[in-house]
Amino acid sequence: MKKHRKVTLMTVVALLAVLGAAVGASAMMYRYSNQRSQAAGCAAFATAPLGTLTDEEKASLVYMAEEEKLAHDVYVELADTWKYNAFSQIANSELRHMGSISMLLARYGVADPTEGAKEGAFTNKDLKALYDRLVAEGKASLAAALKVGATIEDLDIADLDKALKTIKNEDVARVYENLKAGSMNHMNAFYTQLKAQGGDYKPQYIGADLFAQMIEGRAGFAANGQCGMMAGRTMRGGYGQGRGANCNNTGCVCR
Repeated sequence: MKKHRKVTLMTVVALLAVLGAAVGASAMMYRYSNQRSQAAGCAAFATAPLGTLTDEEKASLVYMAEEEKLAHDVYVELADTWKYNAFSQIANSELRHMGSISMLLARYGVADPTEGAKEGAFTNKDLKALYDRLVAEGKASLAAALKVGATIEDLDIADLDKALKTIKNEDVARVYENLKAGSMNHMNAFYTQLKAQGGDYKPQYIGADLFAQMIEGRAGFAANGQCGMMAGRTMRGGYGQGRGANCNNTGCVCR
């Protein structure tokens, strides 16, 4: 009888965890569903061949690591200012983006510029200036903050698209494609909520056609499985290496 109760309790806990995850995903208002399983996402990265990075690819990874950190740090600041769930939720997603890049940097022995960095601190001066400007703009009003979110994702998608034209290594390309899918989700979420606030957004970096496809749900872009690998990071303070229980040492592609 005790064994039966234990098994039943474990089943209930597991179901509650699944339901909680589903509710959290719905709150993000993502239009683009995951079409691959979590296991498939992890396996795709783990089985990708380890190539040799060009100097351009190394520079790209370093830059994208800080650009993802910029997104996270701005959203954390705006979450504190407006107490608006979208910012804290998407900030947590940006941690997974950062983790994907960090794993690639570690995989190829490239120094991670976000390792140990405090919120709002960047080695790239242009990103530091952009961070300061976007935080200031986002504190003007909630609508302005949502527009800042859309702007960040707009820039991120454009930079990833540009990088994908020159990336040769399969694992890097896979991660970039996955990050692009996540950024499309985020941009759609910010745009939807900005419209609800009576605001609007016009793309500054990506093409008008792609933007229209995203907000109409016609982009046909799906992210790989989420891997929950950022147990070692926190939303505030320094950034440390982190891998969740669902990832192995060979890496994982996360949304």
